[in-house]
Amino acid sequence: MEFFLVNKSVSAESIRVWGSYTGPSSGRKPSELQLECSLHKYHAGHCKNSKRTWSESEPQTYSTFSPQSWNCSDLHPFAEYQINLNALYVRTQSFHSFSQYRQTDKNRIYTDSISTTQGVPRKPVITYLRERNEKLIIKWSKSDNCNGPILGYQINITSWRDHDQNFTRKWSFPIAVDQTDYIFSEIECASGYIVSLQAQSSMGWSLSNDLPFYTKAGQLPIIPLSISKITDSTVIVSFKPVSSACTPISFYQILVERVPRSQLNCESPATGRFDSRFPHRRYISLQVPGTAPETVVTVGDGTEIGGYKNVPLELDRDYLVTLRVASQWRGETETLRY
Repeated sequence: MEFFLVNKSVSAESIRVWGSYTGPSSGRKPSELQLECSLHKYHAGHCKNSKRTWSESEPQTYSTFSPQSWNCSDLHPFAEYQINLNALYVRTQSFHSFSQYRQTDKNRIYTDSISTTQGVPRKPVITYLRERNEKLIIKWSKSDNCNGPILGYQINITSWRDHDQNFTRKWSFPIAVDQTDYIFSEIECASGYIVSLQAQSSMGWSLSNDLPFYTKAGQLPIIPLSISKITDSTVIVSFKPVSSACTPISFYQILVERVPRSQLNCESPATGRFDSRFPHRRYISLQVPGTAPETVVTVGDGTEIGGYKNVPLELDRDYLVTLRVASQWRGETETLRY
């Protein structure tokens, strides 16, 4: 029997062989030809891959003019494979009149040793991402060379702020191949970050390992209230909202409490809507969005503002009116200041 190799192509994950097979000069002819690829070694040393043998069979046609092709796919990059092209002979044997079984014999007609090409690196793993002394510490495990030698890394960082749509920044830092940590010193308060790490080989860049990170908001300011007019049941108060990149303000609330004061403090969950059963308790009279401009509000006018009932004040009673400034930021408990 004669096999004529016409061509072969190799990529990082496959080996394909083209050839013509004339079959044996006499006797039984094989029904199929099978290409078998067995992993011989990794060029980078020890690498993890549970699958070690691949094969593909095709029904055989006998022609020296129409080459067939056989392919082994899903191979490991940067590895050496022993390839064998086998002629398969299928025969059926019978036992008694009701029992049969098929047996396949194979005869090797071509063998070779072929290495797959290098592939893009495996995705690196970030192992540590923390803020320390107003700097972002990034650490990662060194990538292996199983898909080919690693040439270096790159860190890409993108920052944004939910409360400021015009704020976005991007950085890229090339990293040496033997480096496994990086200190980023340009972090800002009340910002979100995506840290991406990629490994590079001669075949290109790996998939990126992306991790989010959020910095804390700054301290909320104390905003003074001004009282401009008092009537029998209302009081007009005004305040000037503040704007700060580090303190994204979610809303303002006006708290009202009879004097003498109750034992509840501003942070207590009991500070909620007015309850007529407990008129002496502190309650939220109204709520104003954090994006409000300079604000003048009337406490006690009986309307409902921001989901809270603005209950009329009682004549000849003393009240304590407080402005609460609230900030809600990712990863942080609501911050309050009065």
